[in-house]
Amino acid sequence: MTREQPGSTGIVLFRKKPVVVEAVKWDGTSYPAVERFAGAAVVLEADLPGQQPGRLQVWNDQEQAWIPCPAGHWVVRGVLGEFYPVSPAAVEETYERAQLDAPETLKDSP
Repeated sequence: MTREQPGSTGIVLFRKKPVVVEAVKWDGTSYPAVERFAGAAVVLEADLPGQQPGRLQVWNDQEQAWIPCPAGHWVVRGVLGEFYPVSPAAVEETYERAQLDAPETLKDSP
């Protein structure tokens, strides 16, 4: 449900729906695990023209862009199957660990 603020200039309030997402932490050395998780949606910058070696890039289908993923960030698979990096601070503020005994809350990956 959304509602516009009285007298606003088009600002709408949204509340995130409770969903469970999958994520893998990029620690700067965990490329094999991140690649198993996200496949071709992740590359090391050395594999992209003109980029520095050792940094991870994540392809986001929704934005149609490569997004840098610094070491320490999480690579998250969103509800539409897209991948994106999330900072440790944003994970701490936005997410909590889900129980593995609740698989019905996981959406099937596209």
